[in-house]
Amino acid sequence: FGSLVAAMKADLPIEWQSPFEGSRNVAGAVLEAARVLGEPRDDGFLFLRFEAGTLDLPLHIHEFSERFIYVLEGRGLYHVSPDPLDELAPERVRNVPVRARDVLMFSRGTVHTFSTTDEALTLLSYHQPFIPLESERQYRVSNPPLLPRDLLPAATSRISFDAGWTCLA
Repeated sequence: FGSLVAAMKADLPIEWQSPFEGSRNVAGAVLEAARVLGEPRDDGFLFLRFEAGTLDLPLHIHEFSERFIYVLEGRGLYHVSPDPLDELAPERVRNVPVRARDVLMFSRGTVHTFSTTDEALTLLSYHQPFIPLESERQYRVSNPPLLPRDLLPAATSRISFDAGWTCLA
């Protein structure tokens, strides 16, 4: 899979957009399936690059599309809440370590974000349907915005992993 993604990035022109969703530490690059395959489709991919020390991408939801995310490189934290966006309880947000080759799948409306500590993190996100990044339907943040730096202890955090899979209910 890694070689397929590398070939895709090498053969297809992608344009990185930064800042991304208000974060100066995150960049995104779109590959719309219709453009890549030359046929009518409503899905697509988004490459996301989180620089080391990214703690400023707010918790948000995608109300109009499903997500399937593959961690291409690096390590970070996936922050996810069982609460609706407008009723967030910071103490209920789970901070789940993610690393290269991990897979996350979640449905529309799932409250989430990502952050990093001392390593960069690169994700490949599949969107069904794909919604242009500039669309107001792309995502919605909490009000007031809740950032990963608000969720993590003030002490320097370190990420560790066990060999098993993590499954979120």
